[in-house]
Amino acid sequence: MTRTRTSAAHLFFAAVFAFAAGARAEPKAAPPPVVLLAPGRPPLAPLRLELSKTGVEKGEMTAATSMTMETADGPNKIELPKMASSLTATNAAAAGAGAVTVNVKFGGLKLTGPNAAELEAKLHDAGMSLEGLGCSYVITDRGLATSSSVTVPPNAPPVLRQFAEQTKSTLDVALLPLPAEPVGVGARWKQEGRTQSGGVAMTLISTYELLERSKTFIRVKRSVVARGEPGSIPVPGSAAKVEILKCDGAGEGEMRQPLDQVMPSSWTFDLKFRMSLKAQGQAIQQTVSVNAGGGDQLVKK
Repeated sequence: MTRTRTSAAHLFFAAVFAFAAGARAEPKAAPPPVVLLAPGRPPLAPLRLELSKTGVEKGEMTAATSMTMETADGPNKIELPKMASSLTATNAAAAGAGAVTVNVKFGGLKLTGPNAAELEAKLHDAGMSLEGLGCSYVITDRGLATSSSVTVPPNAPPVLRQFAEQTKSTLDVALLPLPAEPVGVGARWKQEGRTQSGGVAMTLISTYELLERSKTFIRVKRSVVARGEPGSIPVPGSAAKVEILKCDGAGEGEMRQPLDQVMPSSWTFDLKFRMSLKAQGQAIQQTVSVNAGGGDQLVKK
């Protein structure tokens, strides 16, 4: 690969990482509606969370990202280190029946895998630590986020805020919206929403299937279809931009949701994006795979 192509590859890498990790929805007034597709098998009963206004949950989330670029010189695969962070979620009272405010604090960032030590040093030098970062949600008893925001220390550099938003976006995947209607095992429902990812508008259609149900927890399969509109992504730490010509993706995962917790006790989600990109006069086909997961436990009721 020539020097010019190497430079372009770095631009693609930086921008697409921000794109893949940064897709998020921050509801302003009402969350997107949840549409019941099939009620499932009897007995049918409503699914509702019973959330303590003083509850504390502790856990961990992880994310691993890999990219493959198709260039004139052939495929070029890049593996990012696996990222892991502890989290503590503390509930407080919120307006609305059954709703709570959830304040999440991220713990230290741990990297493992290829080039972990090198990237850890670069993040440290750039002041990019998860210590002091967090986010907050208002969650209803149906698991709907009616508002959300990112918390960063005062005078934090823009790149640190972006990093916090990327971390929050991983956590967003773990939130489970529930249908209003009574349902049984085999029930299916969907939620369609609009998000922004690095300045590119996206439509996310999530479909859920109730696999298992007890008095204390449910187990749910989630499938996602993502469609992005053409746009451009600014490259972090640079004046350059990468143009998104086409983007679509799909993914699926599973979560085990205790009914007295905001976050699942365990969850996995694998997402793959396929993109056509252009930067520095070069067109490149890009595939981005994101494997995320985690879980937490209620430690204080």
